Amino acid sequence: MIIIEADKNLGAAIMLQEDYIRQGIREHLSNEGVYKRLTKVQVHLEQTRLDYLLASIKGKHRPFLPNKNPATARTTGELSEAEYTYLCRAYHKEAKQLARFRMSAKVHKNPKKMRPIVCCAGTRMNHLSKWLDYQLQRLKQFVPTYLKDSHDLLAKLKNLGELPPNARLFTADAVSMYTNIDTNHAISVISNWMDNLELPADFPLRAVKDAMT
Repeated sequence: MIIIEADKNLGAAIMLQEDYIRQGIREHLSNEGVYKRLTKVQVHLEQTRLDYLLASIKGKHRPFLPNKNPATARTTGELSEAEYTYLCRAYHKEAKQLARFRMSAKVHKNPKKMRPIVCCAGTRMNHLSKWLDYQLQRLKQFVPTYLKDSHDLLAKLKNLGELPPNARLFTADAVSMYTNIDTNHAISVISNWMDNLELPADFPLRAVKDAMT
């Protein structure tokens, strides 16, 4: 038996380990449209590519330190000293640990389904993705349809005032939304969207675009 977390903050769930593994393969890992089997050589190459990416971002966008000559530094200076230190520590301290695949149980569904989770904790990707997420979170204010949570939605609905008798509220639920988004297309759309925003003066646009690649 194994204990896993239930989706929607519904507590813990207990499953037979054999059922957990079989359901994970059947619902997720066997889906070749989402997952791809990699050889050890391919994994090593991807890790090396990530190493080069992180090194490139640190090198191209490091801050203009007082003892550096801006004329010869050849950097954009977009990273703050704190961000640069954070990424340097991630590059030098994190081992080549692989991300781990696990699942949570959608116990509110009938029949029960599993939600896939790729855990990157302890990997270099984790540090880079955390930094990228922090920067992109700053842009939520520019999304007209952004809702913080369900409480935010209810507050906005209550503030609409009196509605006509023929007003209707429609809801929709996306099935496997993230795995149905083409990654390259999403990066292109987000990049073009950022180009048309009045970004905060300290927003590291070029460094963020490099990290998204």
